[in-house]
Amino acid sequence: MYNKSVYQQNWQAKEVCLRPEQFPQCQRLYTFLRRPWVGYIACILLTILNVLLVLAEQHMAINIILPGGQLVIQIALVAYLWGFLPALLMLCLGLIVIDAFFISDLSSLFAAHSLDVTLQFITFAGFALLIAALFAQREKALRLAAQREKTICEAHQQLENYLSVISHELKTPLTGTQGHIQLAKRKLKNLPALLDEEHPDRQIIQRVYRSLEQAQKQTMIQHRLINDLLDASRIHTNRVSYTMKICNLTEIVQDTVQSARLTNPQRCIKLEVDIQEKAIIRADADRIGQVLNNYLSNALKYAPLEKPIHVSLYREGESACVAVQDEGPGLNEEEQKNIWERFYRAKDIMPVAQDGVSHVNLGLGLYICKAIIRDHQGQLGVTSQPGAGSTFWFSLPLDLNKG
Repeated sequence: MYNKSVYQQNWQAKEVCLRPEQFPQCQRLYTFLRRPWVGYIACILLTILNVLLVLAEQHMAINIILPGGQLVIQIALVAYLWGFLPALLMLCLGLIVIDAFFISDLSSLFAAHSLDVTLQFITFAGFALLIAALFAQREKALRLAAQREKTICEAHQQLENYLSVISHELKTPLTGTQGHIQLAKRKLKNLPALLDEEHPDRQIIQRVYRSLEQAQKQTMIQHRLINDLLDASRIHTNRVSYTMKICNLTEIVQDTVQSARLTNPQRCIKLEVDIQEKAIIRADADRIGQVLNNYLSNALKYAPLEKPIHVSLYREGESACVAVQDEGPGLNEEEQKNIWERFYRAKDIMPVAQDGVSHVNLGLGLYICKAIIRDHQGQLGVTSQPGAGSTFWFSLPLDLNKG
């Protein structure tokens, strides 16, 4: 099995939530150090450090740092780490140190000074208090944002788990239903030949057989939708794995197109292969076939019944390109950007009616295609204009050593 490449992991880094629970030891230490009483102890230790620095400055005749600037930095740090009350304590202790060593001696602590000095003292204290309040408020907002983000991540994870579980639960009975339909079709297929042309049950059996065919098509659609849910959930939670091997892209394209022709015999699907040699790639053949099948399904779903679907395989530099062109309603520029997103569905574009089979669109097919192609170090895109059809394409790097 081939796990996701580093390239793809980096591509999906924005979609994966990094939770603190992934680093329990660091999380416990961080929680312990952020307790308020640790902040009060830190204030006392910082005050002792300030006193030592002032004494060193006085005895060694050196200018270490301005006391006001040092105190403002300490208040901001304490407010950011421990909140407003520890920062208020740091302010009070700092003012005591400033008053004791820079304004007067210890015996005149907070004594009345000249008006200018008093105003400067009050202004500095108010400024430091404002900084403490702002940093404390900012830290509170950051904690609330982190808590909301954690809640959102947990909700997303629960949703992905729910989708995975419900998809598995739906898939089990659906598989049994498909088996019973196939068994009933086999038993009814040859039964009309045993009856006379005028036998009254002959037409009833034929109608039942056609009903079973319609039911089988509906179950196939449901099976595809469930598989899309499972794939989308695995992609979103970074749990996709691939069976990578050397394979021939030409054969993958030919087999997929032939399968689409058998499933839709009333439609015209043209294939043009413009590669002389083998298109050798290293890929998961089933997944690449899934991408092309999704392109074909969309083209068959939205293009007029009488219009052909063109599939082309050609080489472009060191890559092999596959394109599916239709003459459907087309897409505007905004839709061309958004169709690759999960659960996005283009507005005002209705599928064509085919044999009474309904077409349910969850908006997951192209999202899955995008993930598969990028996991294979390839590229993909669409060229379209409203009313002029669309061309969906993807390219994969050729294995030139095997070609």
